[in-house]
Amino acid sequence: MNQLLFICISLFFLVQTDYKIGDEISKPELNGTSFYDIRDFKIEDEKIYIADFRGLNVYAFNLSGELIGKSGGEGRGPGEFVHGPRIITPAEDRVYAIGMMPFFYVYDSSLTYLKHEYFINNPINSYDMHFWDNKLFIALTQFYEEELIVYDLEKGSQESVFLDFELQPGLLAEYNMFSIGSYWLFAWNYQNKFRLYDKHFNLKREFSIDGIPKIADGINNELRMIPNEATSHRQKVYSLGTFMPMGTFFRGFVVLSEDHFLVQLGTQTGGSNLAKILDVSGNVVQEITLPQRGKVLGYSQSEGALYMLNQEETNVVAYEFYE
Repeated sequence: MNQLLFICISLFFLVQTDYKIGDEISKPELNGTSFYDIRDFKIEDEKIYIADFRGLNVYAFNLSGELIGKSGGEGRGPGEFVHGPRIITPAEDRVYAIGMMPFFYVYDSSLTYLKHEYFINNPINSYDMHFWDNKLFIALTQFYEEELIVYDLEKGSQESVFLDFELQPGLLAEYNMFSIGSYWLFAWNYQNKFRLYDKHFNLKREFSIDGIPKIADGINNELRMIPNEATSHRQKVYSLGTFMPMGTFFRGFVVLSEDHFLVQLGTQTGGSNLAKILDVSGNVVQEITLPQRGKVLGYSQSEGALYMLNQEETNVVAYEFYE
């Protein structure tokens, strides 16, 4: 009897997480826009925000794929980029972007450029940025001693968050940060490592995916020269050298719901057309074959749509993706 009950419960949860991929969804303006190097893609408040690094522009589309706004261009004038945008984050009636300059670009919700701001020193050394509770959460590279800086937009103050991530050579340290339900999720690009924290950054658990190597195959190269002006912390980082992966490991991560997220595999872990869906406890609840090998970019739960780059990586396509 107990065994039968266990099987029934297991089947119930399997059905609850049985995602299916359907047809491509037509979004004419979005589908027809050519991008050069999408570094960030976020869906918030029924809008799609894109940072195109080599295209030197930020974009906003509605979920029908219609262009709401576009800003940027090459240059040093207001709102222009010497190097392109890497991170874009909507925050209520404002949108913030980070490029390769030591300030934040600030736009209205339609991406009309307003001004630039200096919230923290040198935001160039950052991986990601999120908005929650009227604060910007800026995930930093290991050139900082803290892992995050939290900037309170209302008070104009900042707070450092130390999570004690292990220093790693080059790209082995690269991670992504996501808000998922009542948690923060950290996922590494070239390590089989995930960390889940509550919203106050108390560690809840660390986990990995069974059957996948701990780290990516690659070559560590030592730096021949460490800058004399580097702080003692940065000297430690430089001394670890750089890491050159032999192919992709995890190609993309997408939050699907309050307790599920998708991990797109890479050439070292099974192929870019394969993905695993995990729950926040680290359990693999489903394995799926993606409709193509382009990078997974985002998911809109309200419309049941999974967004991907096409295989030529020039435009964005959406597919029905639903339970």
